[in-house]
Amino acid sequence: GSEMCIRDRAKSGQERNAKNYQLAYQHLERFAGTNKLMFSRFTTKFVNDWMQSLSRTSRAKEMYPVCIRQIFKAAILEYNDYDRGLIQIKTNPWPKIAIPKSDKPEHKAIPASEIKKFFELPLPPSKMKCPLPELAQDVAKMVMCLAGINTADLYHLKVSDYKDGKISYNRRKTAKFRRDGAYMELDVPDILKDLFEKYKSEDGDEYLFNFHKRYSDDDIFNVNVNGGLRKICQFNELSESYCVYTFRHSWGTIARNDIRATMYDVAFAMNHASAHKVTEVYVKPDYSIVSELNRKVIDLVFYDKLPDHASAKYCEYVFRSKAMLRILYSLGRGIY
Repeated sequence: GSEMCIRDRAKSGQERNAKNYQLAYQHLERFAGTNKLMFSRFTTKFVNDWMQSLSRTSRAKEMYPVCIRQIFKAAILEYNDYDRGLIQIKTNPWPKIAIPKSDKPEHKAIPASEIKKFFELPLPPSKMKCPLPELAQDVAKMVMCLAGINTADLYHLKVSDYKDGKISYNRRKTAKFRRDGAYMELDVPDILKDLFEKYKSEDGDEYLFNFHKRYSDDDIFNVNVNGGLRKICQFNELSESYCVYTFRHSWGTIARNDIRATMYDVAFAMNHASAHKVTEVYVKPDYSIVSELNRKVIDLVFYDKLPDHASAKYCEYVFRSKAMLRILYSLGRGIY
């Protein structure tokens, strides 16, 4: 009846993002003081009091209630039979609940010049073979030079995903929920060939890289890479600490603001869901656009090479600046 436990529903594995749902109901259980939280306890006051306990968080205040609401909705669909009047879950506070929006995330991007400097920084001394900061710097370079690829996708790349100088993969975060399977392919740039060789798995291993030999899953891999990046920043006394997302955000920002790619092409290259869903039914995707944009970002970051149209804009800026100085100078002569 109504004494069904939300934990059983949350553990059913049917939710969109299992880890977020798990975090949400664990927080809810801690708030309620029990791991046998029944649906019958869900009153408007109870849910609002719980959400108030999340008010100081930046993202969880929206994400956790959304997750619990989805669990609740799925349970109602499964257990309540409105045609026959069999109502097992009799409470539903959600129509009266206003879920707050998460805080707008800070832009983590750093300029191209700072990225280049980062990859030239000395690493903390170590007697280990391939210590964590070295691994972290290398993985950050892979992220920066593969159109901001996620570490989870790097971790899970298979040997079969790397053919004819290209990698192809389905973005793990969204593959199940997109019609295109969040598919992506792009050329592996020459700047990464040595790193691909350095982290190559042993013959016969299905994984492209040996990260799985060192870390048991992609979450632990990501946490360690971020830890290694922090160590580099601390050792070099940088004013701020970088994480993997610094390089993903920077790739997108440089592609848009410095290379002047369209926002659509940046989103496409970063494997975000498209806002043009109907149009995409008719237009075959051209992944060479991603490789070309990625090459331009690499050329700017590592070789200080601007695309022709960006160079033209810079020249125009310099010309106008000099013209303005000449005008100010002539005005100044007339004053004195």
